[in-house]
Amino acid sequence: MESAPTTVSVLLPVRNGSATIARAIDSILAQTLQDWELIIVNDGSTDDTAAALAGFDDPRITIIDQAAMGIVPALNLAVSRARSPFLARMDADDWSAPTRLEKQAAYLSDRPERALVSCLVAHEGNDEQEGYRYHVDRINELLSHEQMAARRFEDAPVAHPSVMLRTSALEEVGGYRNGDFPEDFELWLRLLDRGYMFAKLPEVLLHWYDHDARLSRQDARYAPAAFFGQKAAYFKKWHEQQEQQHPIWVCGSGRQVRQRVAQLEEAGLPIAGLVDVKEAGPGTTWPVIGYEELSRESHPLLISLIGDREGKKRLEVFAHERGYTEGKDFWFM
Repeated sequence: MESAPTTVSVLLPVRNGSATIARAIDSILAQTLQDWELIIVNDGSTDDTAAALAGFDDPRITIIDQAAMGIVPALNLAVSRARSPFLARMDADDWSAPTRLEKQAAYLSDRPERALVSCLVAHEGNDEQEGYRYHVDRINELLSHEQMAARRFEDAPVAHPSVMLRTSALEEVGGYRNGDFPEDFELWLRLLDRGYMFAKLPEVLLHWYDHDARLSRQDARYAPAAFFGQKAAYFKKWHEQQEQQHPIWVCGSGRQVRQRVAQLEEAGLPIAGLVDVKEAGPGTTWPVIGYEELSRESHPLLISLIGDREGKKRLEVFAHERGYTEGKDFWFM
């Protein structure tokens, strides 16, 4: 006889998480919503993870041991065992607030048009990791679906372990994909490309722990070039869906910008030129115009590859003053 479905299935893949896994599991045990199942896939751990997991005796917890196959096979295995209409993500080194599952499940239950709900996250970890703290701050600024969709080519609009997703939506887009790219970022781009709507609760319901050994710091699939490859591929899909496929003017300068522009061309996107200064830098093969020449009529589609934070802010103000609309004819990448 099949077991009855539960309200939420929590997916937790782990490899060598013995130092933190108890904290993560305890945060699920302490949830105000108690109708959940926790599916833990122990993906070839070589430390004391198995012993740590053996200390939990709760019928709602399912532990699956497998040889090391990677996070995507582990996630898809967990999804295949899930019995709920809602899938919540959790990592072995993070902590969920007691009301997280209750509030996210209630939100999705009341809003059938939304495929995914996230929340604000608190950055926990090394204060010297300023870049990652900035990344968390940027994620927390994006609250509406429109904001998340407009900034999706800049960075991930949601933190993976903060998400609750409809099982039906994940199945309809084909589950997690394995490849030389970040599996979570690719999934957000795929869902948004298919027209699914996101949401984010405006309160901290997840503490996101940052450390040097985390997968996103160790695996080449999370390197900047891998992220940018997905940005280029999905921007091309967006571009092809537009009634008028305007050539693209790219804001930015320097060797890395030229490399990224070449990557955009390799993806099949039409690059008209660069917007920076009058003098083309060494190795520049595209026309270069100054910002004072920029107009929406003559340059109807902009992508910003500017990495400097203050430069991004200045460009955002400038583009709005010139009549550009972010997420329509002006994109950060």
